[in-house]
Amino acid sequence: IVVPIFDLFFSSKSSIMAATVELRVMVGGYPTREILPFGQVNVAAADINTSSDATTATTFTFPSPVYLQAATEYCFVALANTDEYTIYTSRLGQKTIDDARLISKQPYLGSMFKSQNGSSWTPEQLEDVKFKLNYCSFTPNTAGTVYLVNDDIPVKTLGTNPISTTA
Repeated sequence: IVVPIFDLFFSSKSSIMAATVELRVMVGGYPTREILPFGQVNVAAADINTSSDATTATTFTFPSPVYLQAATEYCFVALANTDEYTIYTSRLGQKTIDDARLISKQPYLGSMFKSQNGSSWTPEQLEDVKFKLNYCSFTPNTAGTVYLVNDDIPVKTLGTNPISTTA
C-alpha cells in the first residue's frame, strides 16, 4: 500500500483545461486502461506550475492510499484533453537542458510510452519523463488509531476492535 505523490515538470500548460495523472496496470509490458482504485488525480490549470528550465514542479497528490500487488507492473499516465500541455523529457544522446552534460544513460528501469488516445501505446526506449515520485509505505498488521469525527453525533467510545475491514 502506498500513498503516491507525483511531481511533474511542465514547460507549457492550458489556461483552462486540467491535467490528470493516473496509476494503471500494465499487461505484456504496455499500459492498459485499468485505473487503480483511488489512482486518479486532477490538477486545475491554474495550479499547474511551469518553468523554462525544468526546475519547478507541479505536485499531484492522490486522495487515498493505493494498493499495489507484488509481481505486478504498474505505470503512471499523464494526460489532458488538450495539446497545450508540454512536460519535460530527456533523450539519450542529447544534452541536458542547461547544456551541462550529455545524457548517457537511462535513469530508471522503466520505459516511456506515447499515446494519442490513451489505449494505443508506442514505446520510446530512448526517452524518459522528468518526474519525482514521493510515497509513504505502510506496514500491514500493525496497530493504529483512527479518529472518526461527526459534529452532529455526541462522542462515544467504542469497544475493542469495533470495526472490521476487507480487501
